[in-house]
Amino acid sequence: QFDFATDNVIKVSVNAVDQEFQFAAGGTFHADADIVAYSSTVASDEKLKINIENTQYGLSDVLKLRGVDFNWKEKLDGRRDVGFIAQEVQKVIPELVREVDGLNGEDSHLAIDYGKVVPILVEAVKEQQGQIDSLKKEVKILKDK
Repeated sequence: QFDFATDNVIKVSVNAVDQEFQFAAGGTFHADADIVAYSSTVASDEKLKINIENTQYGLSDVLKLRGVDFNWKEKLDGRRDVGFIAQEVQKVIPELVREVDGLNGEDSHLAIDYGKVVPILVEAVKEQQGQIDSLKKEVKILKDK
């Protein structure tokens, strides 16, 4: 069932379960469970961007992040999962975190764009490789003495 509500939201329910899915006017799509898709392509073309600079984030920021194992309280049947705590990530890399509206009258909460962690990890790996290469040179110099 589709509900074209007056609050700029299209609500979808299945088998009389309220708002399993929600389309918000700003373009946000909410789902109470996993979204399964056969493509996860994200627009990233240079022509869609301005003010392009190398990221300020790297190894030192990655080292401040804490991965956690946890159980969901109510969502996903209490399933065991792995991830970050949004409040902790927000203190280190605020661009990864945003506040989203809850479904079914629930309070808003913080969400993490996990895909945006990848370029930061790439830069961190490049920094580490630079350190490794420097240490290799130093070891070679010491061995050759």
